[in-house]
Amino acid sequence: MWDTSCGTCLVFSYSADCLAESQTAVDRYSWTYLGSLRTDTGGGLVFPPVAAEPGIYRFLIEDGMQPVAGYIGQAKRSLATRFGLYRSRGKKPKLPLDQKTTSRIAARLLHELASGRHVRVEFVEDLATYPDGRVKVLDFTDKVIRASVERQAILELCETGIEVLNRDGNPQWEAPR
Repeated sequence: MWDTSCGTCLVFSYSADCLAESQTAVDRYSWTYLGSLRTDTGGGLVFPPVAAEPGIYRFLIEDGMQPVAGYIGQAKRSLATRFGLYRSRGKKPKLPLDQKTTSRIAARLLHELASGRHVRVEFVEDLATYPDGRVKVLDFTDKVIRASVERQAILELCETGIEVLNRDGNPQWEAPR
């Protein structure tokens, strides 16, 4: 069974009070289901409502209930704005697609939805738990924390056996031939 609820992450933070601890501690974080991606009558991507906050998100493409592909991304300012970019790039992609991640992913999401597949949209909760049980708020406005969580989430997605659509941080990525 494929677990879509949580992951582990090495989070680096540079605040003086937790520098030594955060460089060695492994945090548990949770994915929260936002809803399903769909298309509107004009064929544009429609995302579930999300807060205008920074964060880490993932799209899981499912065939029935089984994930077959996934993508992990980050929004440095606003998940809502980031999702809006996918919507606009789905309508008017920037070319070439192989060099424009947002356009490439938007095109893939539209293709999968048109093929009858389901796309789950999830985000990482900003609470993480240390092995000793302490809970810490992850500050996703911090680029280092965001990048660390995203990188770890991509690596964990690679271990699931499904197709990983990320290029950066994906040891299995091969450019199309």
